[in-house]
Amino acid sequence: MYKFLTEIDKAEYDEFVASHPLNSLLQSYNWKEIKDNWTPIYTGVKDGEGKLKAAGLMLIQTVKGLVSVGYMPRGPIFDYNDRELLDFYFSNLKKLAKAKKLLFIKMDPKVVLRSALINDFVSAEESSEALSVIEALKQQGFYWKGKTIEMGETFQPRFDATTFLCDDFKKVLSSATRQKINRAEKKNVVIRKSNGSKEDLMRFQDILEKTMERKSISLRDVSYFEKMVNAYPDGYRLSFAELHISETRETLNDRINEIEDKISELANKNAPKKMKELEQNKAAIERSLEELNNIDTDEDIITLAGIISIGYGDTLEMLYAGFDVRYKTYFAQYLLYLKTMEEAYSDGFSKACMGGIQGSLNDGLLEFKQHFVPNIEEYIGEFDLATSPLYHLINGLYNLKKKIRKMRKK
Repeated sequence: MYKFLTEIDKAEYDEFVASHPLNSLLQSYNWKEIKDNWTPIYTGVKDGEGKLKAAGLMLIQTVKGLVSVGYMPRGPIFDYNDRELLDFYFSNLKKLAKAKKLLFIKMDPKVVLRSALINDFVSAEESSEALSVIEALKQQGFYWKGKTIEMGETFQPRFDATTFLCDDFKKVLSSATRQKINRAEKKNVVIRKSNGSKEDLMRFQDILEKTMERKSISLRDVSYFEKMVNAYPDGYRLSFAELHISETRETLNDRINEIEDKISELANKNAPKKMKELEQNKAAIERSLEELNNIDTDEDIITLAGIISIGYGDTLEMLYAGFDVRYKTYFAQYLLYLKTMEEAYSDGFSKACMGGIQGSLNDGLLEFKQHFVPNIEEYIGEFDLATSPLYHLINGLYNLKKKIRKMRKK
């Protein structure tokens, strides 16, 4: 005997969602704090023993004061192979939608259709279980958006770059990536964890704006990041890659002096190979020192890169990141990503999701992310459950408007 719920205790809800194989930050209880212009309903199903078997955060919004719609980002969460549970949940969800007079409910469950490393992805087989879920949802009356490729075609990306973390993760990376990380360390790039202060959030916003200008994209502002810090005080992570100029100058000069002392010691010895190595090391450090001295700034500490993440369930969601292109030769973002992932693993997370990518796998977003050996995770996509006869008319007009806008951009 099942019971359908529209209210669930926060602790009980998060315990179920966070521990479920389909867990997602976007289905966490406090995601409503981020999407505070939507009205939340916490749906779920309990069995006869009072055990939670399904959960789903549905966000409701009234569009232009005319129609209300429901959205379940990366949800709902339950065992989709349990057809009895699936039928019960969605039959009751339909009743709830009609009671709330919703035009439709949109959802994009985190059911994986394919998952493989980049080089193996194209030849990877689609999951038969995932394909059966698509058919089961169609039988429930859902309209499937299909196997979309572009990120802009759906509310949430249908493809993610997800790294599976492990002990001594740096060894998994390519030699080219490790070389970039080593260069950052040799140039004295420092990683600093933030306490989420307003000053640091403004600093992160500044870094993000530089990224937005470079890529001609629009991201979030500081008020959005403040919501994250407040909603997930124990889960958020804000970190920066910094360059401390005076300290680095002193360190580099000390290294040069140490090498010069060693060169002096070898002056009367027959050690040409060792002498050449020392001279090459000295020249490299001198170039780094010259690069440092040529930086035109009055500040002693420069922010090179920043990243904000939230840990939930078994996954660290690496939500927003950026770097100052003026200092790209410091490779700060490579070191920042590595340290963020290493810390996540030490804290018990098994995955780090670097966010959405285009399904074509040839976009700039993947160019950087592929340095961290991600699996490409393809989800089954977006579904609409029409709960009003006006759905087809309004959805048709909306799609026509999108097509016209797209044609004008060409």
